[in-house]
Amino acid sequence: MKKRGYIIFSAIFFFCSLFTIAGVQLEKQGNLIWTGSFVAKLLFGSLLIGLVGGVGITTLFLAFEKRKKEAEATQGKEPMNRRWVFVMSCLGSFLVWLPVFLAFYPGNCTYDIGGQTWYIVSGNYEAHHPIAHTLLMELFVNVGIWLGSVNFGMALYVLFQMACLASAFAFGITLFYSMNMNKKWLIALQIWAMFFIPNWYLSISTTKDIIFSAAVLVMLLCLYRILLQKRNELRVDGWDIGFWITGVLMILFRNNGKYALLVTFVFSVVIILFARQNRKMFIRIGMGCACILVVGSLALSALSYLTKASDIRKEEMLSVPIQQLSRVMNYQKEIDEDDKEVIDGFIINAAYENYIPSIADPVKSSVDISYISGNLKGFVNTYFGLLAQYPGDFINAVLALDAGYLNPFDMTHKDVYAWGASWLRVGWSPQEELGLTQTPVFENLNKVLRDFADDNKYIDIPVLGYFVMPGGYLWMYVLLAGWLLWKKKYSYLFLLSYMAGYYVTLLLGPTVQLRYIYTVMITLPFVFVGIVAKKDWH
Repeated sequence: MKKRGYIIFSAIFFFCSLFTIAGVQLEKQGNLIWTGSFVAKLLFGSLLIGLVGGVGITTLFLAFEKRKKEAEATQGKEPMNRRWVFVMSCLGSFLVWLPVFLAFYPGNCTYDIGGQTWYIVSGNYEAHHPIAHTLLMELFVNVGIWLGSVNFGMALYVLFQMACLASAFAFGITLFYSMNMNKKWLIALQIWAMFFIPNWYLSISTTKDIIFSAAVLVMLLCLYRILLQKRNELRVDGWDIGFWITGVLMILFRNNGKYALLVTFVFSVVIILFARQNRKMFIRIGMGCACILVVGSLALSALSYLTKASDIRKEEMLSVPIQQLSRVMNYQKEIDEDDKEVIDGFIINAAYENYIPSIADPVKSSVDISYISGNLKGFVNTYFGLLAQYPGDFINAVLALDAGYLNPFDMTHKDVYAWGASWLRVGWSPQEELGLTQTPVFENLNKVLRDFADDNKYIDIPVLGYFVMPGGYLWMYVLLAGWLLWKKKYSYLFLLSYMAGYYVTLLLGPTVQLRYIYTVMITLPFVFVGIVAKKDWH
């Protein structure tokens, strides 16, 4: 058993070290030259760290399991009613966040709110931002207008969103309580829900990512419960229905949610084809995924049709190729004229000169997607031809764009936007077209919390500050997957398939932002506790 652990965790630490060292060197040097000597040093250093880390984490896991087994022997059944657990958990989170809400009244109206308020005022909707989210916000705004205050309407929306997020956390804590998990884990989860710094700022943020994240958390908890039952039959129950409903909501509130669930669906098909046990259970899950994808996609189409919304901007999905081609145009001078002509047709007005390694926005806004459809063969030939000529630039472009997801210590994306901190943005201008303004109830608290976020002071908190940085979450999930491989609990790896798909969408995205990875941040503690703290793993 120890040998198996050493191999699995050494491999995980090797790859983590590989991306971290490469990312740090890229940040220092500005460009990496992939010579034989550099590659050899990179591999040797990563291998050394991997071996040490693999032995260390295996030893820690073995010690943890020993303590856990001893604690379970004395754990008894708790008598409290589950409804009271849910209510107290939900209220606990909501009340702790309430002073932050009042300090930023009517809420933290940053990120996409400018575009969405324009949709509301003009009636010209775009599918680039989820229409369901825009319409929900519009409903509360209209209630506020009816009552004589747009600010009050937006405040009602933010309070509703806070309740949704707090309820999602309470749902998970109550589920684990009903499974008679050790109270220490439940208390830790509750404290995390109330005081995890991103929960303060994002629970009151009007961005689409919050309700989406709450839906994903409940969806995965329902899937967890289905897997836990191991009910090898096709008859559905309440957990299946909960999985379906929250899955459809997940798709409605973020466009890339369906692509992540598609990976889960593919995993279910593979298991159905090759698994010998619990096949009917996975047929039920696979059919549920298919229903979610179909119903969610139809609902999106219906909303687009009814609101006459314009199509989703496809340049978002081409952020990586855009950055790669832009980097080549900036770093290489001897490019074939035919290739230059193709790139100039795709990236118009020489926008590749605006290339910034950590964010695709300056270039992607000047991309002609129709050029690809009209000259697909030429574009593909140019792209792969340049990849063969300049593989180092293509690799460096991806490392620079995704450093915040791949490197646990990356700091290059914390202020990627010139007008404010990227990780936790709180500053926003009045939305004059809607009459929306910030009127803090607690002005002193507003100033303290603004400075804390804008200056990224939370990073300086010992140990805890690290968990506000996006980079470590990928490797924490990989370590969890490694633990399941080590314990040979293969069916529970299926629970992580959604996050694998979600990370693919993140790595193909335009930049690293905390709100994008917030879904991962709030899901990991519950998945970790549900898997690692569960009884009878021995």
